[in-house]
Amino acid sequence: MTPTPDRPVRVAILSELPTPYRWPLFQRVGRLPGVDATVLFYSRTESDRDWALTVESEPDGVALEFLEGRAWHVRGTRSLYFHWNPGAVARVVHGKFDVVVVPGWSMPTTIWVARHCRKFGLPYVVFSETNDLAPRPAWRRALRRPLVRSIVGAASAWLATGSLSAEHLVAHGADPARTFRFANTPDSDALQAAVQDARRSRSQTRRELGIPGDATVVLFVGRLIGAKDPMTLIQAHCQLEESGASHWTVLVGDGPEADSLRTEVERRRIRHVVFTGARRPHELPEIWAASDVFALPSRHEPWGVVVNEAMTSGLPLILSDRVGAGADLLVEGRNGRSFPAGDAAALALAIAELSADPIARRRMGRESERIVADWGYEPSVEGFERAVRTAADLA
Repeated sequence: MTPTPDRPVRVAILSELPTPYRWPLFQRVGRLPGVDATVLFYSRTESDRDWALTVESEPDGVALEFLEGRAWHVRGTRSLYFHWNPGAVARVVHGKFDVVVVPGWSMPTTIWVARHCRKFGLPYVVFSETNDLAPRPAWRRALRRPLVRSIVGAASAWLATGSLSAEHLVAHGADPARTFRFANTPDSDALQAAVQDARRSRSQTRRELGIPGDATVVLFVGRLIGAKDPMTLIQAHCQLEESGASHWTVLVGDGPEADSLRTEVERRRIRHVVFTGARRPHELPEIWAASDVFALPSRHEPWGVVVNEAMTSGLPLILSDRVGAGADLLVEGRNGRSFPAGDAAALALAIAELSADPIARRRMGRESERIVADWGYEPSVEGFERAVRTAADLA
């Protein structure tokens, strides 16, 4: 049945699991007057996530379901889950939906659903945050290309987190005119208000962390895994400390690399490094407010919503050249610096530059707030609506 002005577009949104930055977007999508949305999650959580997120259906908004299934956890430089939900096809095909939104192309469930959407003539939208920043062996790219093109090229519209993911989609068959933004973003207004409130207790937070009030604090927030490469940050800190610099590095998060990072700090007798462990989202505003610079040295980071959070908190950025958000949110010299992933010496130089210049830090922090102001929920909700309506009109 084709949507009409009197009947909303019925959309099935497939997603791996609820996340603090995606679920609020889904809720807002569900409140659109012309969209009747149901979110079908592959899983409630993953074992290496420390989110405590409560999700529930809204009587006047988005509905949600958790599909039965299982997942395989692949550990390595990256921590990956591959979800399989055999009932997803029946739920989508027989659910009287007008459009289906699928997440990327790597999950078995996604591949299976996209294949059956093509078989039954059900239009679908591909949402992706993948980009080409991280190098991949030629053989792997060659093996993946037919699968990716078969899913991307057959879609009716596309959603991308930013410019790099949009370029990746277009390279695999997407139409630029039907590719819209659906960014990873926090609740910027709420976070900004919380950080502003927390600045009143900046000195107290620093005392609790054991950090002097006049020190420069470089902050890392994320899972302590190889893909985010916190070890390069520790190495950069060590280089600066050995040269007489006195900044502090704070690492917020936990993960399989935690023990090796702590061991490295002890082995090299590094001072001025603080491990806070994992913190809940409501605990982070105090740490954002107590910090001066945000650093993300990832070797693989398709987007990095934590970059949005740092900018909303008024911090200058130091990002590796593998952080996808950098292409849209980092303006070199205006709100931060970039460096080659894995290059501890280059990272140390960027930290030294910002540590030595508090005036530049404040200027760059204000620029961060200005730039990220255009990356809130509203443009993404608008992009989603345009994508699903485009797909429905092409059916």
